[in-house]
Amino acid sequence: MKNEIKLIDYEIIGSLLFIGTLFISVILSYNEKLRLEKKEPLFDNKTQKNILIVNKIVVLGIVIFLVSRQFDSIKNRLLSLAKAIVVAATSSAVSLFPFLEQVLFQHFQQPSKMDMVEQALIPAKLLGCSINNTVGRTVGGNVYNIGFVLLFVMVLGIMYYKKMDRNYKIIFVLAIAFFFASTTLLPWAQLEKTPISVIQFPWRLLVISSFLLSVIGGYEFTMVTRNKNKALAVIIAAFLMLIPWYSGISNLKRDIAKPDQYIAYHYVELNNNSFNYSHGAKKTAKYMIYLDQYTPEKGLPALDMVRDHLAVIGHKTVKLDNIKSGGTNKLEYTSNKFVNGTGITLPMYVYKNLQVMNGNGKKLSFTSSKNNQIKVNNSFGSNKIIVQYKASKLDVCAIILSLGTWLLGMVVFMKRLVQKYCKMRSSKD
Repeated sequence: MKNEIKLIDYEIIGSLLFIGTLFISVILSYNEKLRLEKKEPLFDNKTQKNILIVNKIVVLGIVIFLVSRQFDSIKNRLLSLAKAIVVAATSSAVSLFPFLEQVLFQHFQQPSKMDMVEQALIPAKLLGCSINNTVGRTVGGNVYNIGFVLLFVMVLGIMYYKKMDRNYKIIFVLAIAFFFASTTLLPWAQLEKTPISVIQFPWRLLVISSFLLSVIGGYEFTMVTRNKNKALAVIIAAFLMLIPWYSGISNLKRDIAKPDQYIAYHYVELNNNSFNYSHGAKKTAKYMIYLDQYTPEKGLPALDMVRDHLAVIGHKTVKLDNIKSGGTNKLEYTSNKFVNGTGITLPMYVYKNLQVMNGNGKKLSFTSSKNNQIKVNNSFGSNKIIVQYKASKLDVCAIILSLGTWLLGMVVFMKRLVQKYCKMRSSKD
């Protein structure tokens, strides 16, 4: 009876999947028809390709989900997935909600789009630098890597894979997948045309792999040291981790002692055994902090003026030398030319939830200039204009939501820890 019900569930999901795919195909075909008829299409070519790729990924995910013998209960799995999505959203709401608030308020360009094929790691180099425990980043032909310890954890995981619990097997497989996903083994030439290109560097996937391998490392330690002297095992494990770490740091110090490549990469110069930014770096430093990533697309033409603190008063360009923080989320611009000036355009972009005041605390109404900068008619005789970010109701709710989620998570964690401890005590008694 259960097998028959499960089969019917599969048929329902398969039918819905077919209907959904068919609907998307019809929409995209209609979009192509509009393009051929020289009419305005529903989507541009890039969006259409993204829809197709996302559709294929969703279909593939559902098919894997259905055929995998690991997932016996579809309803329970879907419920667990929904819980995970909700917890992820609420725990990160303090950052996620304000971010969405700004992104939906105005358009931002994709930050520093990179050639992902060029940034993908060569597998042989990744393995080599991991074995050598290189911590010099990309200096001297090195690459980002997971280090010797986690590579050892990976090898040990392959040896003990059959003895692992099911959940740890899944974690281990995911760690391996993300490890190799950071390399040229993945078709990044195609993937960089999709929304995944926002990660900029494929080697950033090593962060996920490193985290998952750390979990596996802890699990392997409990497996290997079972029924053995725990204190001795901890000491040996500490040495196994500290020796490669010290070796990597020592090699980095050696590179700094002979700093030709180090200087070229980090834009520094050696002076009395201390590093300072070189003259060339001082010229380029203002371009190295990637202000364009936080600049509204409409304001990019004025980025040089904003970065160099150039205001426009009337029709004259004025450099503001007296700019300071007036407190949390607050900037104070001071200039005697504000007193009688009109049509003041500040070197500051318009963002959601901004409030503008003069030095006397009077609120100033403001508009957006053609380059999306804050523009006020006048300062009402004050030599000071203050721009402050005021948290919206959504921001406050996001803070409460995130704090509540983390506190609840800690309470649940402590409760389960106490229950586990009590269970162990009772079993001993």
